Amino acid sequence: MPAPRKTTLQIVLEAVNRTVAPFAVIKRSLASLQRAGVAAFAAIGGAIKRMGTTLASLAGPLAAIQAIRVGTEFETGVAKIGTLGEEARGNLELFRVELERIAVMSGTPLDDLTDALFNMISAGVDPSISAIKTLDEANRLAVAGSASLSSSTLALTKVMNAYGMSADDAREISEVLFATQVIGQTTVDEVAQNFSKFTAIGKSVGVSLEELATAFGDITKDAANSEEAATSLRSALTVLQKPSSDLEKAMRNLGLSLENLFDDGRNLGEVFSSIKKESERIGVPLAKVVGNVRAFTAASTLASGEGSRFTTALDNFREATTQLDASLELLDGTTERTLSKFREFMKVLAARVATPWMREINEHLVVTSGHLQEAKIRAEIFGLEVVKWVKQAQPFMDFLSLAIASLSVAVRSAYGFGKILGQ
Repeated sequence: MPAPRKTTLQIVLEAVNRTVAPFAVIKRSLASLQRAGVAAFAAIGGAIKRMGTTLASLAGPLAAIQAIRVGTEFETGVAKIGTLGEEARGNLELFRVELERIAVMSGTPLDDLTDALFNMISAGVDPSISAIKTLDEANRLAVAGSASLSSSTLALTKVMNAYGMSADDAREISEVLFATQVIGQTTVDEVAQNFSKFTAIGKSVGVSLEELATAFGDITKDAANSEEAATSLRSALTVLQKPSSDLEKAMRNLGLSLENLFDDGRNLGEVFSSIKKESERIGVPLAKVVGNVRAFTAASTLASGEGSRFTTALDNFREATTQLDASLELLDGTTERTLSKFREFMKVLAARVATPWMREINEHLVVTSGHLQEAKIRAEIFGLEVVKWVKQAQPFMDFLSLAIASLSVAVRSAYGFGKILGQ
């Protein structure tokens, strides 16, 4: 016999009875949760307030430590320059003042400038005001071309050494390197990194600095990248110095030798154009005459248009040598550069403030030991406060877990209520 159907009233009453207990648990849990939350957040607030007081009391000592760190790093960098000889040691105060000036005026990091000056003097630049002049120009080139100071420093010193130039020529060299980037498909950083690969061979062959730079800039348009262009140019200059048998024959037919390559005003493009014409006359491909596969890209570029392409590139290069100052002025006025100058200004101030402390550091170490003990006690107290806060927050976490469990019971009850209604 089928069970009698329950009335609506019976169903509602049964549902109410099933849900009273879990919802009562939820209510109690939420009330406890609220109380625990208030206590926990009060504890957090107190801990944060005490932490703020502790950090505020440590702000002064931390600022002093930072100032000392900046000052000691700079002092160490300058002292390192003094290891390069007696003359360098005699100019350390000059170097200190000038390094600070360049850093503040340009925004270039003080430690980068110090490293660059060390490397410059190591490379043979006179350890005097001459080194500062060269550094100034290397830095101008780096800023104007958004290049690394280390790369621009390397390029300047290599050119100076290869061509027997001095610090008085540093501005001309920096303008040459910048103009190379203007006429080529490259960057100042890539020019600076690769220029030293062919300066020595260029000088030994007798190529002028402006023709050497023009050749490299123009070849970058045909080569896969700046490194390949530098390798190809170096190889092309090397074959002029040590020609293959085919090239030696072609040069002899042209009346050319290493000693007279650039007589009568011939430029590098006209030299390779003459070689290309001779290779066509004797029916031997230019690649075979050159005899070096890596030199072919440079040789074919330089010979292009019977040398007219190189002549045009040389004219463009000479016009571009005046563009460094304009680019420097443009970049120097950016917000980023202004912020960099301010940053370096603050570092210089910090180093100056720290100098008296560093001179008497041994005397202050005795006092500092007492302060260190006090700081350790403060740190321990702060650690205990953190532990206390964690313990005070534990009820909050416990009641949160209880609330989740109660909600789970409520969901199950509601599910059962739904089943009752469906009967």
